[in-house]
Amino acid sequence: MAHEWGADAVVAAHHGDDQLEPLLMRLARGSGPRGLRGLRWRRALTEDSAVALVRPMLAADRAMVLDFLMHAGQDFVDDPTNADACRDRARLRAEVTPAIRAIWPKASRNATQVAEQVAQQHEAVTAAAREVHWRRNAQGDRTAMRSQLRLLPRAAVGEVLRR
Repeated sequence: MAHEWGADAVVAAHHGDDQLEPLLMRLARGSGPRGLRGLRWRRALTEDSAVALVRPMLAADRAMVLDFLMHAGQDFVDDPTNADACRDRARLRAEVTPAIRAIWPKASRNATQVAEQVAQQHEAVTAAAREVHWRRNAQGDRTAMRSQLRLLPRAAVGEVLRR
């Protein structure tokens, strides 16, 4: 639809609570830095799209959004899948995040800050990995130059190997 209307971006109403939940799930599943980047403020809508997906409300938690909408006289529309207890995210939202916020009221905001820090660090590691020069060995396989790998931080070597 964005392409049909000639839109440059699609703006989503994801907020800080929407950031906390996937971070907790990814952490529990053992995700690495790529997964712990969380929801991005801006990214391509699809891998090959020039249309951006923008999430300007990640710094606000759900309570702030609801308060804003109430004062603006606007209704809040909730995705019905958020209440489906068969979904991990819905169970996390109903059972876990309320307990976390009871202990740490700023957990959603903090999760957004941590995700941004991890994203910046991941980008630095990825940039270092991109700088590695590749060569073809005798069998025609691409290999990274060992001399370069020795100079990289361990996390960047892991990223090179993943590539």
